[in-house]
Amino acid sequence: MEVKLDTIYGLLEKEGYEDAKMYVRKLGAECDGCMELPRDTGNKGLNAALMKGAQRCRKKNIRFHYVVLGRPVEIDCMDMGNLVDNLLKNGIEACKSMNGKGQVEIVIRKENGIVEIEVESTIKESVLKTNSKMKSTKKGKGRYGFGMERIRKIIELYHGEYACWEALEDHTLWLVQSIYLNIQKSLEESIS
Repeated sequence: MEVKLDTIYGLLEKEGYEDAKMYVRKLGAECDGCMELPRDTGNKGLNAALMKGAQRCRKKNIRFHYVVLGRPVEIDCMDMGNLVDNLLKNGIEACKSMNGKGQVEIVIRKENGIVEIEVESTIKESVLKTNSKMKSTKKGKGRYGFGMERIRKIIELYHGEYACWEALEDHTLWLVQSIYLNIQKSLEESIS
């Protein structure tokens, strides 16, 4: 990228405006194909899970949005990565039937020793009516289905809670997964 920008700068210095415009257009087309990388969240596991979630959504033509408020550095990287990865997999699987109109959104907030994670996914029809235990519907079920089990174990480790519901907003049905982790209590236990 640096070489390309230097080339454009050199063309502009030499008043090669038409060539510079052509290179800027090419560079813009290249950037359209690039995926936005998540900013460093302070947790390598979370960084990796967001990156993987963005890649999965892109492959399935699902819009992906994320917001991280605070830096959840107290949560073990493997735990955070597994937790967010499994939540995003659930969300992506839930909205796979949206035919290019699917969306997955994740918001992570850390404040006063509490981490809240909320994943919302657009769905075509109720997931909770047809699959209330959120079991995998993928082929080869024997290799899948450990995601919810892993989520529950991590929530237990961090004295948290998990809730899942559906919401109708502007004629769009959403599956909402919400997690609350008490990292303050976990830290106090590890000290004593």
